[in-house]
Amino acid sequence: MRKIFTKTTIQKGAAAMLAGLCVFSAAACGKSGDTPAGFSRVTFAYGVDGDELKSEMKKLVQAFNDSATAQENKIFVKTNAKSADGFDGFLSTELVSRRGADVVTLEDEYFRPLTNNLEPLGATAEANVSKLYEGVESRLVYNTATGLSDSEAKRYALPLYNNTVVTYVNVSKLKEAGVKYISVDDSDEAIAAFNAGGKDNNGNTKADLGITGTVLRKGFQRDNPYYGSAWSAPSSGETLIFNDKIAMNWDETEDLGRIMTNERNAASPTDYGFYTEWWFSYAWSVGGDCIADITGNLDYKFSLPDDTANYIVTADEGFTGETTGRKYAKGDTLEFLDKIHVGAGESVQAESDGRFTVNGKTASVADNVKAGLQSGALSALPSTKAAFTRFAKMAAKEYGDTRISPYPTEVSANTNTSTYFISGKLAMMIERVSNLDTVKNLMNQSSQEWTIAPVPAYKEYENPRNGKSDEVKVRGKQANHSHLLSVAIRKNSEMKEQSEIFLNWLVTEGQKLLAEDGYGSVNSDYENEVLAAFNRTNNASVLLNSNKNSKKGDWAYLTDRIWIDVWAIPLNSNVRNGSMTLKDWFTGYVTETNNSLADYRK
Repeated sequence: MRKIFTKTTIQKGAAAMLAGLCVFSAAACGKSGDTPAGFSRVTFAYGVDGDELKSEMKKLVQAFNDSATAQENKIFVKTNAKSADGFDGFLSTELVSRRGADVVTLEDEYFRPLTNNLEPLGATAEANVSKLYEGVESRLVYNTATGLSDSEAKRYALPLYNNTVVTYVNVSKLKEAGVKYISVDDSDEAIAAFNAGGKDNNGNTKADLGITGTVLRKGFQRDNPYYGSAWSAPSSGETLIFNDKIAMNWDETEDLGRIMTNERNAASPTDYGFYTEWWFSYAWSVGGDCIADITGNLDYKFSLPDDTANYIVTADEGFTGETTGRKYAKGDTLEFLDKIHVGAGESVQAESDGRFTVNGKTASVADNVKAGLQSGALSALPSTKAAFTRFAKMAAKEYGDTRISPYPTEVSANTNTSTYFISGKLAMMIERVSNLDTVKNLMNQSSQEWTIAPVPAYKEYENPRNGKSDEVKVRGKQANHSHLLSVAIRKNSEMKEQSEIFLNWLVTEGQKLLAEDGYGSVNSDYENEVLAAFNRTNNASVLLNSNKNSKKGDWAYLTDRIWIDVWAIPLNSNVRNGSMTLKDWFTGYVTETNNSLADYRK
């Protein structure tokens, strides 16, 4: 099974994250870990690579053992460090043991298959759940009977560390290409203040940066912006401005990406402009996903080829779905079943070409959706297929004239994405925050200026071809995925009460320690600490917002990832390496994926 949390990803990030959590007494740090007299011992097993992480995880546990919580409740936590390699296999036997570890770490991918051997958490763990980011904590609630996070679902784990993603940007290379770099908060007020002569978050004014025109509320600003038409390289003297506080839309990403791709723009100092391994931010931004429940009863079908429009709620009073009866808040996107019309006794079918039909006829828009569009309660967004195509076209064969991304084989030849970025060959990449320290250290060594920015999101301007206007017609959701490391209690543990107290500490005081050390937190109470102590880049608010907006990836949707491999392997191996057209991929793998999904209902 594939490991997400390896030393080069989350485990490495967690090691750095945990470093220097607090200062302990020499006596406390020097003890081997013998349980004090009168204390209950809780064993904590976690999978790690390397001595460094073993040491850092022990520091976090030591902080608990030294805490008032541990002393008052007479709890002592003893660590049991394991190799990350094969840790999922270790868990499969450890969790059914009568004498296994009391508390274990879990990755998203292995959460659902293991819940039958985990203890549902009680009131102690629930006490602070409201303070945790919803997209993080909600993925740890599960109904083992229905496979849903429904009203009967139970909480089986709490989050420890959320390894979210951001856009890394080589500022030095952007400047070489004539792009001005600013850092101005995403609000009309902040933009107005900057235009009036105020300083940005880097301490620069427009005059300092040589900007004479009006700065717009855009992630990337250009006098002659690209918008679905023939692209041209910037002309001499054309204003180009990148703002690391505002998410670029798809057009801006492709526009700046082409400027920074040597094959598109001979003046580019980088080989390629943009790279991401993940489609999530594109499809999720418009409310789409890779699977859709077509019955409301876990009958999942492959939905990346779905060509029906998506819809976002714009009314303050919200919107109620016609089919499911779900009440949507402003800013929510409609579920698949609520955007199409499904009459009484009618059924939805998934066709081999990726289309969805109702009783054999092309699915039509739900009646209340039509009314919502007329009244302004809803706005239409691109289809999931359109969003996914915009992601894939960055490297797909049939879009060779617009390619702004290296093939995955080119990246792997340079070890990994971060190495490729640090080499100066790549202007922008979406990567995990666990890479921050590596990027910071190596970029500083090579004297390259860099920053992080939000991942791209759907945004449609009223006048997209007008380089002097930033009025927005409709915007999608800011969305990104994350890899979560959580903690859970073995079902057969004899220290359940004590273990739950430890877990509750990890999401409160433990998170505070992490925040104060400058590494982010899953607890919203410590946002000020994150912003004040963040020391790996000067753009802490982007990391904070990425944490808030994060969701689990598709590897955690079902009990395993077999259904994903059916379509993802040819996508990443063939389409994104230029050996298969996106059209052929759509044609070839829809039925196979749906057949694989059907196996989960047996």
